[in-house]
Amino acid sequence: MTTTNTKHPGENRRVLARREGEEIALADQGTLDEILVDDWLHVERMDVNVRWPRIGDARLFVTVSGTEPPIVAVERGYYALANGTTLVRDYSASFAG
Repeated sequence: MTTTNTKHPGENRRVLARREGEEIALADQGTLDEILVDDWLHVERMDVNVRWPRIGDARLFVTVSGTEPPIVAVERGYYALANGTTLVRDYSASFAG
């Protein structure tokens, strides 16, 4: 899938599921509002430019403008004890001209 910047963040996306070998795909139909998987994954559109994903014990806030890279805030241990590692890498030197 090709990702392009749009005026409406969340319009370019693809959701794919499988049932008995059959693909069930939903691509670029409306604006993504919510995805739930059991009790460990929840992604919800909170505002035009804000998405709220929960992945296990982590709570994230993702702000997208459609023209700039996303801003991501991560909180670990919000829903349960933090289970796993959190690593932050600084790749800024890799992108220096």
